[in-house]
Amino acid sequence: MSCVSQYISRVQFDLVLAEINADTMSSVSKDDLLDRASADLEADLAEKFVVPLVSTTGGPYTGAPTFARNKLLNAMKAKIKELFGYDKNRELTGTIESTERFINVHGIEYKAQIKQILNNKVDYGFKFLDQAVDSQSAVQHIALSKANNITDPFDEGSGSSGGFY
Repeated sequence: MSCVSQYISRVQFDLVLAEINADTMSSVSKDDLLDRASADLEADLAEKFVVPLVSTTGGPYTGAPTFARNKLLNAMKAKIKELFGYDKNRELTGTIESTERFINVHGIEYKAQIKQILNNKVDYGFKFLDQAVDSQSAVQHIALSKANNITDPFDEGSGSSGGFY
């Protein structure tokens, strides 16, 4: 069984599967689940980072800070659980009834993890895409505002006297 991903070790993957009672899956199903989780994770990170992830210097993923690798591990675990839940609960997905509904708790956790990883205020030590290099710089939005909310002082229909304020 290959089950190879730079984001989660074989032992960690097996522990996640045991936690969700999926450790009896066939090796082909395990490989498929891991490949799907890795693809989804990298697709979500591809808007900002070079994937597969490498450290800022271009070195291996293992060169990134430990906290960053642990954050990715948390996201990967949540994604594996989310995909497994979808596979096992297809008949409940999208069904909302008063007594029974499928709540995607692992999907919610995964989205929160990805949001934190894509946060521009935190440097996780992964190499940025060229267009994301300056993404940590704050963007200032400019808007026109006046005390009386009039946007055109020369508009006669605005109730103004026609002059500047």
